[in-house]
Amino acid sequence: MNSSSILFQHLRRHSRTLRQLIAAVLLLAAWIIPVQAQDISGWQDDEGVVVVVGSPFIELYVQPGRGYARFHAAEKNERLRLFKTRTDWYKVETQDGKIGWVPRRALTDLYDTEGYPLDFRTPSWSEAKHPWQMGLMAGEMDGAITYTVYGGYRFTPNISAEIKYTQAFSDTNNTKLGSAMLLHQPFPQWRASPFFTLGAGTMKFFSDGVQVKTADDKDNAVTVGGGLMFYITHKVIARLEYNQHTLLTTRDNNQEVEEWKAGFSVLF
Repeated sequence: MNSSSILFQHLRRHSRTLRQLIAAVLLLAAWIIPVQAQDISGWQDDEGVVVVVGSPFIELYVQPGRGYARFHAAEKNERLRLFKTRTDWYKVETQDGKIGWVPRRALTDLYDTEGYPLDFRTPSWSEAKHPWQMGLMAGEMDGAITYTVYGGYRFTPNISAEIKYTQAFSDTNNTKLGSAMLLHQPFPQWRASPFFTLGAGTMKFFSDGVQVKTADDKDNAVTVGGGLMFYITHKVIARLEYNQHTLLTTRDNNQEVEEWKAGFSVLF
């Protein structure tokens, strides 16, 4: 049986676990991102934000989406009330009661009621300043398919701490690894940013879902690794990672386990 067939069988067998992990991360991202998008430089309140149009005009759409019709144009110096967003669209109301939707890209020249400019532009990847991070990765560890969920906190632009939980599935046994890591980014200002990790944890071994009762059914592990982060947006990061786990066994020689994985994370 070739490697692609083995991989397909692993994915099909553990598809439910993978779907649950992905759903958990996506639900968190869906909750986090809209809340952050609604925080508009401190001007947001329960009744919307009153702004003044500075550009020649802003067109209102009947629904959030470029495929919908435009039905009104708010002219320069006209006041609008902006409500919460849906992705990159803002719900707005004109002074005469017309309600529509405006894309973020059209909100380039707005002012508050006192004449101060407001910044509604989409932040770039270089403005990633959210300290918390949560992510999901999948990969391979000594021939077993692995899934990892992790959370982290950035103390400085260079130093972060992470907590990881990994499950590895093979034909004969399953493995669970919990670990705490320190992560160092020497060049955090780069969009494709290399990083290095050092940490420790505990690895447990199971056979057909039952923990193996041997002298080495649970081993402490020391992990060193590294990888590459790529900032897709200011809140989403793609990540490629390599880890070498050293299992501190009771045998004469410690065991080395290599792991490759890739995934994404959300900043908040």
